[in-house]
Amino acid sequence: MRASGGSLRLTMLWTLAGNLVFAVTQWGVLVALARLGSAADLGRYTLGLAITTPVFLLLSLQLRGAQATEPEGSVYRFGHYFTLRIVLSLAALLICVLYAFTSGVFTNGTSTGSGPSTVGPALAPVVVWLGLAKLFDSVSDVCYGHLQARQQLRDVSQSLIARGILSALLLGVAFALTRQVAWAAAGTALGYLVVLALFDIPRTSRGTGQWWLPERSVLLRLTRLTWPLGVAVGLIALNASLPRYFLGQEHGLDSVGLFTAMSYVTVAGSMVITALGQAATTPLARLAEGVDLGPFRALLGRLLLFGTGLGLLGVGGAALLGRPLLGGLYGAGYAQDVPVFTLLMGAAGLSYVASFAGFGMTALRQFRAQIPLFTVTSGVLLVACWLLVPASGLMGAAWATLLSAVVQLLGSLWIVWLELRRRTAGRASAQVAG
Repeated sequence: MRASGGSLRLTMLWTLAGNLVFAVTQWGVLVALARLGSAADLGRYTLGLAITTPVFLLLSLQLRGAQATEPEGSVYRFGHYFTLRIVLSLAALLICVLYAFTSGVFTNGTSTGSGPSTVGPALAPVVVWLGLAKLFDSVSDVCYGHLQARQQLRDVSQSLIARGILSALLLGVAFALTRQVAWAAAGTALGYLVVLALFDIPRTSRGTGQWWLPERSVLLRLTRLTWPLGVAVGLIALNASLPRYFLGQEHGLDSVGLFTAMSYVTVAGSMVITALGQAATTPLARLAEGVDLGPFRALLGRLLLFGTGLGLLGVGGAALLGRPLLGGLYGAGYAQDVPVFTLLMGAAGLSYVASFAGFGMTALRQFRAQIPLFTVTSGVLLVACWLLVPASGLMGAAWATLLSAVVQLLGSLWIVWLELRRRTAGRASAQVAG
């Protein structure tokens, strides 16, 4: 079924609104930590995210993408997705908790290398609270997958808005009262839990059938289908975290905080890309099933062009307005590295286009092809960070990020092009045979 132009535009607008508000609130979290605390506090919080996010995304299997593109008549029900997501999310939480309390570097705040202290005190509680927040987020996400498949993205957007505002308020209040990053992380977890219980579950309960379906054979088939997506999205999250790991090891928490503050400005554009991509994923998947792939190419082409324009706008804005923007948001201490900021915006622009190509891959059900792509991307980033960060610090981390973005973009476009060529040839052969 093809979505009408008006319906798709309205869906995109709602998705854009929800993602933008959520991005602004998470940006507000960084500003609050930077203004009320120190760069080290900001680094401690974001390092906790860097530990928990890749684990949860790896074990998410990107089930939401599979839900949103599920063909009609599929054997998989919402209960299968929900059951698998709960089991894997609990496993992810266990991994994060065990790692936080068994890795000495995260409990005593001492350095394992010649550089300054890598994490500072009390990171383990931060990891635990953020792990709980990610657990609640995982449950909300499987609810979002059900709603997205039915093009009910207005409900998803309203949930994101409520979750972002509430969690940011609770984090800000907790940190202002205690000046403890762990209690700030607890505020995030509480905000996620409240919206999950009072909004997401009630909105999703309509038309889902049985929620708990522990049918082992079906769950194993679903895991085999979607594990490549989990690996791919886990590697994407690892790519975002790798520069922070190296900066924390070689240059301390202050550098992690500075890098994160500059990087998060690019997230505003990422939220726009995510909103448009999520709204377009299901229509793209339906167009990919048609005999004529022209409409698929046209829609994806418009998305790629939009991503390119947004990236160019970001680079220009960073070069011209980087100093007043960073200083106004975070304080004068954050406005000294405009060249680094401009380079990060360039990497973000490339990643915007690559993300749209990634949505195209998902719509084409190219799950397994994403594993070698992001393995190579992570490998390039790892080597670049190892070579550049110790000597060049923030600038080295920015160059490493840019190089990995180039690899991701070229690889994503190549996979989409190959699959479209294969499908075109196959349908031309079928028409000749018919």
